[in-house]
Amino acid sequence: MKENLSNITPAINRVLEEAEEQVRRRQVEEKLEESTKELKTLQTNSDDTAKSVFHQYEP
Repeated sequence: MKENLSNITPAINRVLEEAEEQVRRRQVEEKLEESTKELKTLQTNSDDTAKSVFHQYEP
């Protein structure tokens, strides 16, 4: 029984560390997704602006 109790603290710490790591990964994934959406929006806007400018100067 004492052996089981001495193992419980490291086990709890390990579980807590894994949970924290999952939270960090989720946050990073959310930031990456947000950045990807922003980049796509910028690209679309840049393409639209470039097309508009080129059409203004077509003969």
